[in-house]
Amino acid sequence: MKILAWIVTLFILVSFFLASGCDSDHPEEYDSYQDLLDSEQTESDLETVYDFSSFDFENYYVQVDHLVIAYFEVQDGILGRVILPEIDSVRFADFEDNLDYTIEELAAAQEQLYIADLIWEAVAGLIPDQYLLQISFFELFTDGYSAFLGSVEEVESASGFFIFSLDLVDMLDDSLNLNAELLFETIIHELGHIITLNTDQVAWVEKEDSNPVTYYLYEYDLDTAYDSYLNLFFQRFWRDIYPEWSDFYYRYGLQLEGEEDMPEEFEALLKGYLESFYEKYENHFVTRYAATSPTEDIAETFMFFIMHDQPEGNLVRDHKVRFFYDFPEMVDVRNHARDYLKSIGWL
Repeated sequence: MKILAWIVTLFILVSFFLASGCDSDHPEEYDSYQDLLDSEQTESDLETVYDFSSFDFENYYVQVDHLVIAYFEVQDGILGRVILPEIDSVRFADFEDNLDYTIEELAAAQEQLYIADLIWEAVAGLIPDQYLLQISFFELFTDGYSAFLGSVEEVESASGFFIFSLDLVDMLDDSLNLNAELLFETIIHELGHIITLNTDQVAWVEKEDSNPVTYYLYEYDLDTAYDSYLNLFFQRFWRDIYPEWSDFYYRYGLQLEGEEDMPEEFEALLKGYLESFYEKYENHFVTRYAATSPTEDIAETFMFFIMHDQPEGNLVRDHKVRFFYDFPEMVDVRNHARDYLKSIGWL
């Protein structure tokens, strides 16, 4: 999840074209990912599938600020129909400086759909069914190296169903093999967002209608439930330092709402401020990125809770990790994920 709504929505107009040879009236459509793999067509014959009646791709494509490699419908936790947008040279140029391969190589990689199957196997293995069933779409994208590794976004506000996105470029190592550790950490981080930002935990509410004693997310117009994980986490670990964080963040950030692009001087100022905020409160955070916001902090801390042994120290960040052990259902999530990692020999 990104940190300010206007940062999330630095939208660049996306131009996607149907793959060459595709009959726009009668596209070749695969009802499941396995059907595509089992088809007798060669890779070069694969046609773009775009007839997803349950999602408005046209409007989605003009909003994303990254390059979509493949997009899957998810049905009961299983990869369903797939769309393969043509890798457009104009869009590719937006990210070319941060990539070390050509558009032809990326287009060829797009056809190696087995990689999506391997990645989704990890997603489905790590995430318990109750949360996996909240994922309606799975996206592989890239914005170049680093930047955003993944994200979750509700299909529609308050729908309770999510688009689960991972940056394929970041999930591969220098030998173009899956970077297992980074993949697992990113999946679990995004699971943390699903757990803490689903409709059982937060509600879309204008600030003036929100509960004055709970944590309100200005960047998303979300109010946390009194007993939600995020509000309890915020009240225990952020209340004292939040005024210092929000004074800068919202004073400089909210006045820029509606801007199509973040001014470079503010971007640099924001980065510098977050660096200094982290360095001042380093003992509070499990990673540097956790200092970005309370929502990113709880997701990063949740990832540490899953991936590491229970800490015994007395730093604030140790208490944050132990926070999740107070909830038996979160311990169950931890056991589920770790059982999967043990089953594949990773733990």
